[in-house]
Amino acid sequence: MIVAASVPSRPQQPWFVSATSSQITLAFSKVNDNGGAAISSYVLYYSESLAESYNPVTSYNGVSLEWTITQTSEPQMLTGNLYDFKVSAISEIGESELSNSVTIAMADKAAKPPMPSVNREHSSLTSVMIEWQEGV
Repeated sequence: MIVAASVPSRPQQPWFVSATSSQITLAFSKVNDNGGAAISSYVLYYSESLAESYNPVTSYNGVSLEWTITQTSEPQMLTGNLYDFKVSAISEIGESELSNSVTIAMADKAAKPPMPSVNREHSSLTSVMIEWQEGV
């Protein structure tokens, strides 16, 4: 049997959905061109930021277009670290090129800064001195 097809096109890069100190949720879209053969699965890869090698996210099911990675499912991922994520598409012909990467920290959002206040003592008719208190 001859199949007139090629590997799928390179997927678009994943995007950030949310993150906490113990999990990261990201999403990606289906490839634009399957190369003439049905997509059987996707592979989600991660790397510690600036590292050159990527490893598959072992907990990823291969079909969901949104996935939450937790420290329970991927215990090597640590709070406070930056991770790069890429995705590829797989058909019976082979695996696509890896997408561009997105970098996400496994961390909670920064706390909302306190309200600024006007320092009237150091303000004048032509200038206003605004101050913020350091992290509360």
